[in-house]
Parts: sequence; C-alpha cells; structure tokens
Amino acid sequence: LKCSSPKYRAAFNRCMSQLALCFRHYSRLGCGSILFRQMSSAVEKTVASRSRSPKRGGRAYGQDSAVGEVITERGTAFCCKDRTLVDAADTLISSKRTAAVVGYTDDGQLCGVLTENDFLAAVAKGTSPKSSIYDWLHGEHARFPGSMIETLTVSPKASLAEAAAVMASEAEKDSGYACHHVLLSDKDHVPRLVSAMDIACAMIDSLETKDRLTLTVKEAMKHRADVTTCTLGDTPLQAYRAMFDSNQNCALAAVGKKHHGHHFMITAADALRTFSEYLHGDETTVVQWLHGLTETEHPAEKQRSIHADASLADAARMMADHGVHHLAVLGIGADAKTVVGILSSLDIVRRLGARGPHGHAQASRGGS
Repeated sequence: LKCSSPKYRAAFNRCMSQLALCFRHYSRLGCGSILFRQMSSAVEKTVASRSRSPKRGGRAYGQDSAVGEVITERGTAFCCKDRTLVDAADTLISSKRTAAVVGYTDDGQLCGVLTENDFLAAVAKGTSPKSSIYDWLHGEHARFPGSMIETLTVSPKASLAEAAAVMASEAEKDSGYACHHVLLSDKDHVPRLVSAMDIACAMIDSLETKDRLTLTVKEAMKHRADVTTCTLGDTPLQAYRAMFDSNQNCALAAVGKKHHGHHFMITAADALRTFSEYLHGDETTVVQWLHGLTETEHPAEKQRSIHADASLADAARMMADHGVHHLAVLGIGADAKTVVGILSSLDIVRRLGARGPHGHAQASRGGS
C-alpha cells in the first residue's frame, strides 16, 4: 500500500476488486460462515475505501498541473477480455468505478475501456449478460472500443486543461463514443483512467477564489427542455432506452407537468446495477426501482440537487462528497422547488474548458 510504483498499486487494486467479486459470487451461493463473513467484510471495506468519488484534500492544483498527479492515489479497475459483460459489471460495482480498462490482445494492445454507458446500451438493446467483453468491444454499440484509444488517450504529463479539451471535443461531436473518461498512458506507466469528475474537481480547485465564487450552476447546466425525461410509472427499461436514444446518461422522472416538489433521477449507474442483477429493466416501475435502492446506491434527493445560483465549486463538492455525477438544478425564488435543469460533471468540465489555462473566459466551445 505504501509502494510508490503505479504498477504495483494498480496490481493491488485489481486483486482487491477480484477478491470482492469472488466473495460476492460465493455469497450468492449461500456461503455464510462467520470466518467467510469476516473476510468478506474486510475486503469490501478495503475496496470501499477507494471511493468512487475523488478525495478533496489540501493540495491545490493548477490547470497547468499534470493530469497524472490528480489520480496518483486512485486505482483503476481492470477486466480481462475473455470474461463476460456481467463479470465486468460486478467489477465496476465492487470497485466503485464508472469505467474499467480491458486488456490485452495477443499482440500486447489494449482492447478498449468499458464504461457505465456500455451497460446502458447493453440493457437498452437486450444484450445477454453472458456476452463476452471482447465481442462487445468489437460490436456497434461499444463506447470506448480499441479504435478510440488513440483519440481518447493523453499523456500523464498532459495538463488538466488538455485532458478537459479532449473530453469537451468528443462531447461536442455527439458521436456516441465515450466522452466522460480519458485514458492516461505512455511507455513508462500502467494505463489509468481519469473521469470527468476527477477533472472537474481538480479544475475547480485551480481557479482563483473570485472565479470559484462567481461561476454558477446556471452557466453550465442543461436546461430542462434539453433533458431526457420519463414518468415514475415507466419501467426502468423505457427510461434507459430514452437515455440511449438521446445519448444522455440521466433521465429526470417527472412529478407533475412543471416538475414541482419531489424529483427523481435515473442514471447510467442504475442501468449498470440492473444489468449486474440479470434483470431486463421491465420487471418494475421507475419509482419502485428507486425506492428499492439503499441511500448508498442512490443518494437522497437533497444530496443530489442544487440551486441554479449556487457556485460550480459547491456543485463539484456535492458530487464528490456523495459520489454522484448528476445533480438536479432547482430554480431561484418562487421557483425554488422547480427543477429547471440538470448539471453533470461533464457540464462542469466543458464550462471550465471554455476558459483559458489561468481561468480567463474564452469563446464558447459549444452547448452544455
């Protein structure tokens, strides 16, 4: 654990993720001895300690800081190309990651990366959980196949601004390929993944105090008219298909025509859990699905909503603290209980990417 080598840290993270996966499978078979439960608990605590969300410490980063510095202490999940998609889903859930590197081919090349969005597509298209990872990455719906590795790879020595620009550029293309992760790789380092939340939190920390306070959620959010919606009576599968068709990772469940009062969201993380549990998504309704989740699996409403006049720094902090990538945006004044939009970690990256390397505004690179 104290080893400074990224290679050994990555190996340790892979081992712990696989151990957690093994314990999970044995639990499903009914193994329940006291020793087993103690060992399982110890492994799960170790895996959980490597939180899905980035830790916000005392170190300050600048936008010129190397992106590799941001994730020095964060593990990257790995999958074998010969395993099944449900194995990969279990790996993501047990390691609390939103993506995993898949490697290697016989000639030593990475096969690609699996993301939560791949599982959203898999559920929407009715893909079998027993399908192989290799076949999926060579299919038409893969979000981060081997052919995209060069486009979505940056050097660990690249700046935060450069990594953000890669994400923003791919998001603007609306190509259907991944834009919430970039791969850090060079000949001297084990491949690692960095997410939009990693970049968002690090870039927020790099801003001058004035900009940190004046940049607001309203400037970066997607307006409600542009957000995918569903009803609480829809099945999760209907919501997943709507998200897949609109190329979005989140659907807002409508409560009344104007979204007053309580609000619910269903995201790609829900699709991942649906897939991992061998469900099709049409067995229940959205509201029943969400009510059946624990607060750890789906944070409470107050933990995933923010007002439009709040700062982006507050939004990034809330996302990191609760491990969520989407926040419902509430209005101001008389509209304080009305959902007026959605803010994602990628929206923050794109908004900050429209500013120069030292936080100064530049021409917009496109819509949020």
